[in-house]
Amino acid sequence: MKAYAITIAGSEQSEASADRLIESSRAVANPFEIETLTASIPETVDREMSLHGLTWTYPWEGTHEAAGMTLHSYATRDRGARMACFMSHYRLWLMAKKEPILILEDDAEFTQRLDPQPLLDSEFCIIGVNDPRGATRLPEVFHDVVQGRPAEFQPAPWIDDPKTAQGLAGASAYLVKPVGARFAIDAAREHGAWPNDALLCKQLVPGLGVCRTYFTRVQNTPSSL
Repeated sequence: MKAYAITIAGSEQSEASADRLIESSRAVANPFEIETLTASIPETVDREMSLHGLTWTYPWEGTHEAAGMTLHSYATRDRGARMACFMSHYRLWLMAKKEPILILEDDAEFTQRLDPQPLLDSEFCIIGVNDPRGATRLPEVFHDVVQGRPAEFQPAPWIDDPKTAQGLAGASAYLVKPVGARFAIDAAREHGAWPNDALLCKQLVPGLGVCRTYFTRVQNTPSSL
């Protein structure tokens, strides 16, 4: 298994956060090294998406009905940055078609050692490892559902109306197996490019799982989006 930290080149904040992430991984003695992936950037994201035959279809304002769901717009200061975030994840999904990859956004940090083998052996094809608290909508509901079930590896929880996209806790720290990568890529090609935590939802991507044990949390640095 390979592990990548999505990092914005030339951003002091992003590079410092990625350094903290890598140091936290070493501090808990993880049995893998984290490589950095230079993030896509707003200035080139339209061209990148065009090269991959992708179009952004997620609403920027209000709500929109699509794929049997009500899509709620995100508060977004920089639309290009949000699109670039998706594109960075998409590039890693393409890489994960060949081998499992642990995908980490730069503001994640490890809180305990992660042995990837049990995740690789589990039935789930995309597995979130992040503490939901501070990382997603309705974090305490997410946490209570996961901690209320005994299984270490379990389906991503329903925390809201099934017409609302929901899946991993922020989709900022997760393992993707080759079959999961294909599901994610197919979802983007069929439904268009969305924020990665919306696209990786139970309604569109089969086999989403979470760990009862949280291995990462967010650093709570200011968002670039």
